[in-house]
Amino acid sequence: MTRDEFQALLDRAAAGWAGGDAAAVGDCFAEDVEYVDPFLYRFDRRADLLPFFEPPPGGHRVTWHTVIWDDEAQSGAVEYSYVGHHRYHGTAIVRPDADGRIALWREWQHLDDAQDWDSRILGPKADDSLLASIDHVQLGMPAGGEDVARAFYGGVLGLREIAKPVELAGRGGVWFAGRAVAVHVSVEADHRPAPKAHPAFVVDDLGALRVLLDAAGIETADDDSGLPVARCYVRDPFGNRLELVDAADAGFSARAGYTESRD
Repeated sequence: MTRDEFQALLDRAAAGWAGGDAAAVGDCFAEDVEYVDPFLYRFDRRADLLPFFEPPPGGHRVTWHTVIWDDEAQSGAVEYSYVGHHRYHGTAIVRPDADGRIALWREWQHLDDAQDWDSRILGPKADDSLLASIDHVQLGMPAGGEDVARAFYGGVLGLREIAKPVELAGRGGVWFAGRAVAVHVSVEADHRPAPKAHPAFVVDDLGALRVLLDAAGIETADDDSGLPVARCYVRDPFGNRLELVDAADAGFSARAGYTESRD
């Protein structure tokens, strides 16, 4: 493949996205494609990608900003922006196969509804914050609640259990992790769940999760604040309040224009 042929392949995929044609986008990828974001998802079959490529309401589009091609390695790299439900800026390593379809697509991308590509690549503005990100959320439970925690956080919410460090194992409790989430459920001698304080977790599909929770006999509570954000509340088996936010509204707390009437 030449550099021009690689560009044409990318442009064909972009045209499929712009036209809302998931099959046309899928046809740019090999049947046994490796399509992965190392932190979020992995697909190993073109057929499994097709629902992923379906357009959201209002459509979607991809813009290629930088395209690099290595003739000897027969591999390339791209910088791009994707605009659909949200805007993402990202980079990807791309390797076509012998018949001209993409066999490897390894991407790293970031949600960025605040800035377009040209402003984003200027880098972040000066920020005096000394806090970089949240490492984990800690929630309380009574002694002996480990199996109940596993049933809810692992069995219902799908988090994987993480072995506690040996220095802390004797204290009881369970640690969980998933994608960009870490939850420590720790033993409290006199556990009293906070009536209002809570963590907020982003979920892929709030409606689908509420159906799943309902089927498991777990009640969810609507948000009645009037805030234009798709979210609800649920209590874990120990009474801890959890907020669930649909991915379409991820990051709403840090964006201008949102003022919560209650929390």
